[in-house]
Amino acid sequence: PFPSIRALALSPDGKSLLVSTGGHDLDVMDVLSLKRTRQLLGEAGDGVEAVCFSSEGSLVASGSHSGIVVRFFDTGDVLSVISGISSISLAFIVSDEMLMAAVGHTVLLFEVTSGGLLRALSGHSATVHAVCVSPDVKTIASASA
Repeated sequence: PFPSIRALALSPDGKSLLVSTGGHDLDVMDVLSLKRTRQLLGEAGDGVEAVCFSSEGSLVASGSHSGIVVRFFDTGDVLSVISGISSISLAFIVSDEMLMAAVGHTVLLFEVTSGGLLRALSGHSATVHAVCVSPDVKTIASASA
C-alpha cells in the first residue's frame, strides 16, 4: 500500500515518478516496479504540495508551504531556492529557463538558476490551484476555484 500521495510527476522519459507524500523528502520511484529507487532528501520544505520535471528531465522542482526548491534530478544537488512563498502548482517553461508557480491569486514567473522573480501575472479573484504550459511553449494556462 502507498502512503497518502500529495503530488507526483512523471519524468519525460517515462521511467521515473517523483512523489511527495507531504513531508520534506521526495521519493524517486521506478514506473514499472513502483519501487523506490532513491530519495531526494530535505531542503524541499515542509508539506510539499507540487512537483515537476523540466522538459528534458535534468531538473526537478518542488513547491511547499515554505518555498520552492529546484534541483538537479541525477544528483539531487540544489540549484536554487525561492523562500517565503507557498506554491501548490509548478511548471517549467521556455527551454527550462523559467519556472511558473501558482502562489495565492497570482502566477509568478521565476528565473530557474537564480530564483529571481521575473514577472507576476494577476487577474485571478481566487487562489490559483493549477498552472500548465503547452508543448510548443506559446500558451500558458492557470486555473482558480
